This record gives sequence, C-alpha cells and structure tokens, in this order.
Amino acid sequence: MTQWTILEQGRETSGTRIKAELKENGDLYLSGVDYGDDIEESMGDWDYEYWLTIPAKDLATALVVVARHAMGQKGPLFWTTLVNDLREALGTLDEGSWI
Repeated sequence: MTQWTILEQGRETSGTRIKAELKENGDLYLSGVDYGDDIEESMGDWDYEYWLTIPAKDLATALVVVARHAMGQKGPLFWTTLVNDLREALGTLDEGSWI
C-alpha cells in the first residue's frame, strides 16, 4: 500500500487535507477533510469528510479526466468537480461524505 498527501493547506483555525492511497488490489482511494471554523459556520459541524474509490480498471480513464482539466487550465480541480467529472466518465462512482 502506497500513500501520498495531495493537498495540505490551512490556517490556524481551518484547512483542507486530501490524501491518496493505492490499495493492494490496485484501486485508488482518495479521501479528504475540510475542517475548522469556516466549515462549522457553513456546514454546522467542525469537519466535513469525503472520499471516493477509483477501481484499478478505471485508473487510465481517471487520469485522462484529471489531465483534461489540468491542460485545459480551468483553475483548481475542486473535489466536487472531480467527482462530477469522474461520474460522467465512469458512469458510477463509489463515493461518499460525512458531515
């Protein structure tokens, strides 16, 4: 199992952390959390956790989705955009969130 930190940013009172983990079966598990005062104000809880799994068989398609976004220079690839683009490309997506 291999893990990477994709994004870690924030201030003293709030931030975002997104990690990736390549599972032993080849699936890619992405998980993130937005936390702090800003999230509590907007979501009603101190943290907002979210995740998705891209099956190994779909990793090439997922890479194309991310590359199209990056090379199109549409700005930051926000989580909701990634989920929507992957859902469109793959048909279904194993994803969820907790508030």
